[in-house]
Amino acid sequence: MDKEKKLLAEVQGIVGGYPSLEIEITKGLSFNLYETLRTITFYSNSKYLGGQKDELGRDKPFNNINTFRVNVAYRATDLDLKDINIVADDITDTENQTKSMILSKEAYKWGKENNLSNFLNEMGYTRAKYGDVLVKKFTNEEKDLELQVCAWKNTTVDPVDILNGVIVETHYFKAHQLADKMDIWDNVEDVLEKSAKTKKDIEVLEIHGYFPESLDPDAKGNDKYTYNLKKFIVAMVGEDKFLLYSEDLDELPYRHLSWRKEEGRDFGVGIIEDGFEAQVWTNDATISEKNAMELAGKVILKTNSKKVGANILTDADNGKIFELEDGKDITPINLMPTALPKYAELIERWDNQFERVSSTFNAITGEQMPSGTPYRQTAILNNEAGSLFDQRREEAGIFISEIYMDWILPYLIKKLNKEHILTAEWSNEELQIIDDGFKNYKVARKVIADVINDLDVNEDAIAQIGQQYDNEVKNLKNIRSIPIPKDYFKDFDCHVSVIVTNEMRNKSAILESLANILAQVGANPAMLQDPILSKVFGAIVEISGVPISPSAFIPKATQQPQQQPQGQQNPQELAKLMQNNGQAQPTV
Repeated sequence: MDKEKKLLAEVQGIVGGYPSLEIEITKGLSFNLYETLRTITFYSNSKYLGGQKDELGRDKPFNNINTFRVNVAYRATDLDLKDINIVADDITDTENQTKSMILSKEAYKWGKENNLSNFLNEMGYTRAKYGDVLVKKFTNEEKDLELQVCAWKNTTVDPVDILNGVIVETHYFKAHQLADKMDIWDNVEDVLEKSAKTKKDIEVLEIHGYFPESLDPDAKGNDKYTYNLKKFIVAMVGEDKFLLYSEDLDELPYRHLSWRKEEGRDFGVGIIEDGFEAQVWTNDATISEKNAMELAGKVILKTNSKKVGANILTDADNGKIFELEDGKDITPINLMPTALPKYAELIERWDNQFERVSSTFNAITGEQMPSGTPYRQTAILNNEAGSLFDQRREEAGIFISEIYMDWILPYLIKKLNKEHILTAEWSNEELQIIDDGFKNYKVARKVIADVINDLDVNEDAIAQIGQQYDNEVKNLKNIRSIPIPKDYFKDFDCHVSVIVTNEMRNKSAILESLANILAQVGANPAMLQDPILSKVFGAIVEISGVPISPSAFIPKATQQPQQQPQGQQNPQELAKLMQNNGQAQPTV
C-alpha cells in the first residue's frame, strides 16, 4: 500500500508540475511546452492569450496569418493509403513476390476497413500544426489493432525526451462508461461513489513509462534503481486518487515524429510556432491601423463663431446653411495620421518574413503572383518550397514504414495465417505473378507430400496439377476471390516501401521540360529513329523527371521503318509511327 501511495503522489507531481515545467535550451533561453501548445491553440483559433478586449474595452482584431500556412504544409506533405506498397525482400523469388502482392492487398483492405486514411490525415495535420505528432497503438475489445493520434491538449510528456519519459493521457469518462470497466479495473465502485457527489465527468489518467520497483505496487523488490516498463490507470476525483489498473509492458505503444528538430528539445517546431513573432507584430500593426482608421474616420469641425456649437452629425440636416458673424468660419480638422499607409507595409513585411520561414510562398499556395513576376522565378520559388516539403514527406514515409513493420504487419500476418478468402481487384500483370506463384505453391505441396509419404514424384501428375490450375483461372476476371491457405504467410520476410509521389509538386518544372522536349522533337522528329540519338534523348527525359518512360523513345528494331531524310518527317507521320509501335500518348 505504501508503494501505491508513493506512485499516486508521483503521478500527481508529474501532472501538476507540467504547466510550469521549464527546460533550458541554452543559457538565457528556456522552453515551456505547456505554454507553447496553449499559444498554438489560441492562435489557430484567432484568439489572444490575454483576451479579446483592449484597455478601453473595445474588441481587438486578430489577423490570422498561420492557419492557412498549416493547411498548405499539411497538403504538401499528405500521404494516402494508396501510397503504401509492400514488397518482398527477394523479388527474384516468385513465391515471395506473390506473397508480398497478396499481403499488400490484405493491408490495403485492412486500412480501408479501419479508416487508416483518416489516421494518416490527422497525423499529417497535427505534425504540421503543433510541430510534433504522438501516435499510439492499442487493441480494442474485439482484440483488433487500432491506431490513434494523441491529442496534445490532453497529453503530458517530457519535452526533453518524449519516449523515455513518462507519458500521461487524460481521458474523461461518464459514470456509465466507467461502470462498464467494473470487471476489468479495481476500485471502480469507490470512484463512482466519490464522483456521484461532484456531478462531473471522471478524470482518468492513462500512464506509460519506466518506474522504479520502489513505486511499482506489482514489483516484489523495492530497489529504487531497478526500473520496469509499466502501464497504470489512475482515477482523479478532486483530491482523491485511485489506482484502477496496472500492467507490465514489453514495449512502449507510442511513436512520435517531429516537424522540424530543434537542439535542446525533443518536441519539434511546427508552422505556427515558427510564426509566433510574425503573428504578434502583425496583430500589433493591425490594431494600430484600426485605431488610426477609427481616428481618421471621425468628422470634427472647428469654428470661432459663437452661433455654432452643437454636434453637426446629430443637429444639422443635409444642406443646412449656417449664418456666421463677420470674419468667422467653420473648418474641418484633418485627423488622418501620416503613418497610416506604413501599417499596411509593416503587415506585409511580417507576412513575407513568415513566408520565408515556413516556405509557404505564393507560388505554392496557389495565390496570383504580382504582375510582372518572371515565370522562372515563380518556378524556382515553387521548387524551393517543394523541396522542403519533399523532405518532410519523406520523413513521414519512413515513419509510416516503421509503424507498418513494427505494428501493422506482425498483427496482420498473425491474423491472416488462418485460412480465409481474399477478394480484390488485380491488374493483369499482378494476376500473372499470382497465378504462377499459386501454381508453384500447389505443385510444391504435392511434391513435398509425395516425398514425405515415400512415393515416387510423378511428373505427369505434377503437370496435371499445373494444367488444372490454369484451366480454373483462365476465364476469371480481374476481380478475383483467392483462397488463402492456413499458415500461408508463416515465416514470410518482407519490408515496406512507402512510395512518395506528388504529381502537383513540380508541375511548372514538368511543363517546362515537356515544352522543351516537344520543341526538340518538332525541330528534328527523325532523331527518334536514330538508335544512338534516341537513347541519348531518352536519358535526357529520364533525368528531367518527366513522367514518360525513356523506352518510349527507343525504336523497336523489328518495326523500324526506312530512315527518311532529316527534317522531312511531318508530325502526322510521327504520331502514326508511335501508334504503330504501341506507344501510348504520355499522360501528365
